[in-house]
Amino acid sequence: MAFLKKIKQLIKPFVPPILTGKLPYYKLKGDILDIFNINIFEYENKSFNRIAFINYAINRYEFEKCKYLEIGVLHKEVFDSIPLLELNKYGVDPVMGGNFKMTSDEFFQNIEKDLKFDVVFIDGLHTYKQCQNDVLNSLNFLNEDGVIFIHDLLPRNHLEGHSKKQATTFWHGEIWKVAVEINDHPDLLLKIANIDKGVGIVKKKKQYSSYKKNDDLKSKSFDDFINIYKNQLDIVDSYKAFEFIKKTPN
Repeated sequence: MAFLKKIKQLIKPFVPPILTGKLPYYKLKGDILDIFNINIFEYENKSFNRIAFINYAINRYEFEKCKYLEIGVLHKEVFDSIPLLELNKYGVDPVMGGNFKMTSDEFFQNIEKDLKFDVVFIDGLHTYKQCQNDVLNSLNFLNEDGVIFIHDLLPRNHLEGHSKKQATTFWHGEIWKVAVEINDHPDLLLKIANIDKGVGIVKKKKQYSSYKKNDDLKSKSFDDFINIYKNQLDIVDSYKAFEFIKKTPN
């Protein structure tokens, strides 16, 4: 927040008075902030994205039996690409795009307790708390050999990694904190493909029993992510990500 205030103070003298109305000024401020927010790192430049990883995982299962859950459907870009029976595709979105018009918390509260998914894709609300809830609940409803994908785990600059959405095209929020929790868990396996904004791939070991939260992360910032936590995560290229998807956890 302090960083954004400094930038705002820097650019304010250059904003013409005619543009100080809320909408024009906000847009101009956002455009300039995007210029000032230089990416700390870049993604791998290969022709893969989250859809490729998800469909590769789905191919490991029997077509008639594989169950797929997507949290955060919106424009159905991913959901409509999933080659499964419609009755085995669960799309959760309170706004648009899904076949379950409700929040993910409501969905997990109301589904049958013995329902299990083979592949889960999480791209919902990009807050630390909500992503944490989505991962925790998804693990509880995941088959033993299932896999969870989490989108947007690698913010490259302050705007992408800000706790609240700023005037920028891409917003990752602080869900990278969930990646840190998963990475530190002895019974969970995580790799993050350094492509398509960071695609997390999560598997659980057979002895997994419960999720472990780390409240110390609540106060951490994007700077902490870059200077400390990013180096602790297992960030891999696309080919290693495919290899990891193929392997069965011990």
